[in-house]
Amino acid sequence: MGKRKYKYEIPDELDKEIQREMGKHSVKELTDEQVDELIHRAESGKLRSEDVEIIRWGFKTLSWLYRLLEFKNISLSRLRKLLFGSRSEKTRKIFKDGSEGNQIDDEDPDNEVETEVEDKEDRLESQEDSSNEEKKRKGHGRNGAKDYPGAEIKEILHGSLKPGDKCPECIKGKLYDFNRPRLVLRIRGSAPIKAIIFKLQRLRCSSCMMLFTAELPAEAGEEKYDAESGTMIALLKYGNGFPFYRLGKFQSDQGIPLPPGTQWDVIKSVFAKIFPVFEVLENLASQGDVLHNDDTGAKILSIIKEREKARENGEKGEERTGTFTSGILSKVDGHRIALYYSGRDHAGENLDNLLDHRPSELDPPIHMSDALKQNETKRNKTRDVNCLSHGRRKFVDLVKIFPDECREVLEKLRVVYKNDKKTKNKKMTGRQRLLYHQEKSGPVMEELEEWLKDQIENNKVEENSSLGEAINYMLNHWDKLTGFLRIEKAPLDNNILERCLKRFILSRKNSYFYRTEYGAFVGGVFMSIIETCHLEGVNPFRYITALQKYSNHVRGDPEKWLPWNYQETVARLSASSGYP
Repeated sequence: MGKRKYKYEIPDELDKEIQREMGKHSVKELTDEQVDELIHRAESGKLRSEDVEIIRWGFKTLSWLYRLLEFKNISLSRLRKLLFGSRSEKTRKIFKDGSEGNQIDDEDPDNEVETEVEDKEDRLESQEDSSNEEKKRKGHGRNGAKDYPGAEIKEILHGSLKPGDKCPECIKGKLYDFNRPRLVLRIRGSAPIKAIIFKLQRLRCSSCMMLFTAELPAEAGEEKYDAESGTMIALLKYGNGFPFYRLGKFQSDQGIPLPPGTQWDVIKSVFAKIFPVFEVLENLASQGDVLHNDDTGAKILSIIKEREKARENGEKGEERTGTFTSGILSKVDGHRIALYYSGRDHAGENLDNLLDHRPSELDPPIHMSDALKQNETKRNKTRDVNCLSHGRRKFVDLVKIFPDECREVLEKLRVVYKNDKKTKNKKMTGRQRLLYHQEKSGPVMEELEEWLKDQIENNKVEENSSLGEAINYMLNHWDKLTGFLRIEKAPLDNNILERCLKRFILSRKNSYFYRTEYGAFVGGVFMSIIETCHLEGVNPFRYITALQKYSNHVRGDPEKWLPWNYQETVARLSASSGYP
């Protein structure tokens, strides 16, 4: 059986054509009066030069719409993004201040889940600048030498002078080291994976014909592929979505062959050295106070082929036909751990598998997700809260149709998120944050609930309309959406986990699929470690390289080789054992 064909998908050519053409023009918004005037000028043969572009735009749009409607599964939101482009979900961007009232800002470049709340999950507000402090010019686009911590540093001594020499200008003074060297930056290009060929001289005796070969220098190491090369392949593949075949082609173009099969062999070697740390991270994640989870679609070829073979043989297939990548983020002891699992299980089932290892003496954790049943646990008890921005987004999508009603909701939620930002800026404890929200956000949410109920109960909004569905979603999940008013440390939304899932989505967009379930497992381990490093502000390249170089120590005591404590362990080993 060949590849499965999915009906009603928009052809890539049409999608790219629309994206390309939309990039050339701005959306034309005309009032009824302006349209009537345009028609009148056309009928009288007095078209203006600017009218031609408007007419061209209209016919182009009509033609695209007819073609798009042939594909029945296109959603209104997808159609809107194709025609008008993505826009920000920030309240201040949606509603322009001033006399324009409820107009929408369609020119904002933000898209997908980048909301005003998304960047607030794990960032503290920057310190206020003093009134007399000169602010850095915005958008200068220049990086100083300190912005290149990974750059190689070469110290160049003065060619003709040294400290202690007489000054060649005045002859009186003596030169001393200024201790403020001039810094000159030079950028050099090279292949991601470089190669060195050591040509070892060989000498032969003219009498006995004995060969004498030069010794390999210490810098050559014992392995053909060093730790840095393995880390680079892993980061390109699992951290940045660079497929094996694409890297292989690029390396070949640079004259340093690195076939996909070779890359996989290197990856398996690195995997064996970092896996003990992953097991410790899993164990710690199961003990978290707050756990986020969600999933997204994934393709694993071995599972697809297995199901196709079962259908060909007339066997009854599984009830569940999809495969998924689940993301789990755990907050434990002031650290954040990201985990990825790909396979047949949904996010809730993967979370259950993780919590099966949770010590029984611990209280049930706070569980943040959206309201989908597949994200819920079945075997383990949790204190469930739902994503507030998920409910908020339903009103963002309806702003153009119901501007006044949506403004009522978004403005109130804006106050809640501002309050949450203040709790982070002031570094409040969980208890202090809860009391602050109860005092400041509680009354706002009560007003919002009353307003939502009033719209439905007094028939101000049709219950089956899109706005009615958005309101009912909020009311039906109100208790879980307002968990932050009753539970210490309960987050407002699941945006931090949605951002973590982008790590996998980037890989899926470029590599499309995993070949086997084992390959999916390996990818999940690498992504978990890479994303955890990013969450903890640790350089993943240096970290994964260190795990390989000290693999014997990592295997013996992996608890001391976590992203937030490995540098202390390296320093201790260097001091006691003379390690480099």
